[in-house]
Amino acid sequence: MSRIATALSDGRVYLLRQGFTTVDILVASPFQKSTDLIPDEASIRVWVDRVAGQPPVRGAATADAAEAGGGGTG
Repeated sequence: MSRIATALSDGRVYLLRQGFTTVDILVASPFQKSTDLIPDEASIRVWVDRVAGQPPVRGAATADAAEAGGGGTG
């Protein structure tokens, strides 16, 4: 967790300097599935929320919820 906090400590809003990337999606994913795993670190909590609010992540979450609710084909 300290590497995530360190990456965010310089004021950036995503893990890499170029902005929102798949790295954010991949690293934040476990926290979004199990919110009790999010450390008690404000910068990490804010970052997880920010990633969750991105359109590709919201779209995936909506699709997952629909499939879990019986809306899937498989």
